[in-house]
Amino acid sequence: MEKVQFKIGGMSCSFCVGTIQQALGRMDGVSDVSVSLAHEETLIQYDPQKVEPQALKDTLIAVGYTVRDPTKVRTFEEEEEEISRERDRLIIAGSLTGIALIHMVLMWLGRMFPYRDLLSPMLAFTTVFVVGWPILKMAWGSLRRWIFNQHVLLEFAAFAGLIGGILGLFFPRQFPSDDFFAVAVFVTAYHILSQYTSLLVRTRSSQAVRKLLSLQPETARVIRDGREEEIPVAEVRPGDLVRIRPGGQVPVDGNVAGPGGRFQSMATSSRGNRRSTKAS
Repeated sequence: MEKVQFKIGGMSCSFCVGTIQQALGRMDGVSDVSVSLAHEETLIQYDPQKVEPQALKDTLIAVGYTVRDPTKVRTFEEEEEEISRERDRLIIAGSLTGIALIHMVLMWLGRMFPYRDLLSPMLAFTTVFVVGWPILKMAWGSLRRWIFNQHVLLEFAAFAGLIGGILGLFFPRQFPSDDFFAVAVFVTAYHILSQYTSLLVRTRSSQAVRKLLSLQPETARVIRDGREEEIPVAEVRPGDLVRIRPGGQVPVDGNVAGPGGRFQSMATSSRGNRRSTKAS
């Protein structure tokens, strides 16, 4: 058995984790699939005699996700570009939803938009097949593998609205076409909103963690054999006594120690003009 790791783009919630596990886990030769939503990656254990890594990658792409090299970290510009692209989709979907909502309110008030019979289907088909095209692709890739995730359920609702709206054009008394077409618009726009919100929160959280990690100093002052020496942080070993000068940054995790390396509480040690940390 061998293992392969992929960075995955396009995940939005725990349902995506289940989709990936089902899509890969059903492949012949795959024994275990671990997916991390927070890190956007998957670790797959497979039999190289039955399945190749490229086939695993193709399956991820087929169900609508993107695959990146796990050894490369996305730049800030790439993350912002993805957020901007999803924001543009949300703005378009929100605009179409606003028009559909105004149309519904006017209809309830007894007033009509010009070209009413064309406006509702145009809004619905544009939202589902143009703005919501990425969702449609993911739903089709999942449905082909008999995976009923949130994308599939969304498209069921959207297509039910489209079918009801089309029937309403021929049987207006039994099927109010404007209401059905509006359902397709609202459901799709809501899903786009949830995807954008998830992407924004996950990306901003990741960027905040990276900023915190960047604050770690590159060197530490270690006391060895009674002498203070400055060494790279990577060379600090558990049990080393690290000196933190006033105003300096703490380079490693540890316990606060007083004179002679005796452990003290932070409140006690703060009375001195120097602090030492017992690395752990």
